[in-house]
Amino acid sequence: MMNSAKSIPISDPILSAEALAMARLKNEDDPSQWIMLVEAGEDIDVEKDLDYLKKRGYKIEISS
Repeated sequence: MMNSAKSIPISDPILSAEALAMARLKNEDDPSQWIMLVEAGEDIDVEKDLDYLKKRGYKIEISS
């Protein structure tokens, strides 16, 4: 009797999010490899960042 269960495709490890993140760590001094670069002591405009995320389609919920 043959097994009728279908196999679940697994992402190519070279293209997985984890593999891509690990590859970026090799270039941690290259700012083009990172979405956001903030220096120590630099102010962060939280409202601007939240607006950016909302425009990208993220639903933002801030607990009080």
